[in-house]
Amino acid sequence: MPTFDLYNVDGKVVGSVEQPVIFQTPVDEKLIHRYYVWVRTMLRPTLAHTKTRGDVSGGGRKPWRQKGTGRARVGSSRSPIWRTGGIVFGPRSNENFETRMPRSERRKAFFSALASKATANQVVILEEWKIETPSTKSVVKTIANLKPAAEAKKVLHIHADFDKMLFASTNNLPTVSSKTVQNLNILDIMNHDVVIMTKDSLTSLEQHFTSVL
Repeated sequence: MPTFDLYNVDGKVVGSVEQPVIFQTPVDEKLIHRYYVWVRTMLRPTLAHTKTRGDVSGGGRKPWRQKGTGRARVGSSRSPIWRTGGIVFGPRSNENFETRMPRSERRKAFFSALASKATANQVVILEEWKIETPSTKSVVKTIANLKPAAEAKKVLHIHADFDKMLFASTNNLPTVSSKTVQNLNILDIMNHDVVIMTKDSLTSLEQHFTSVL
């Protein structure tokens, strides 16, 4: 049975812990990429917005009479062929870029992403991590003691439950993010180089996803 090394806050290996089944899922890079893109598509903002002829102001009066002027007939200055008119087929803020991905594939991709971190030795399990008062210096010291995390550009810390002290301590560190098991998603996993969690967090992660295996 594959295991994770168990560290203390000083960076010393004090034991080992068995890897949950979700970390032993075969790594499917194509499926991970598909799920990653799917999530990004769901979060894609639609900021660009053009006005159609129904949104452009003015144009309620016919610019000139129908006949006798020698010019082409026109009914409104809001026509798309006018410089100040509406836009045809332009981007609209109510566009929906959502695509479909079956839930079973999303789960498999999520587990595969976790397994990819375990395979690359990018998962660090702590015996315990508690602080009494918010201390950014303490968090930085602990991460520096953990060899895989010390060399990482971005670190993700997963909590079993919301820990106010640790969240406050990591809030002003641009290279460290904190997430609870319930709020974890594939963007968090793939956008960070190393994942840190306590033994309790690992158990909570396993229990949270046991029902979907």
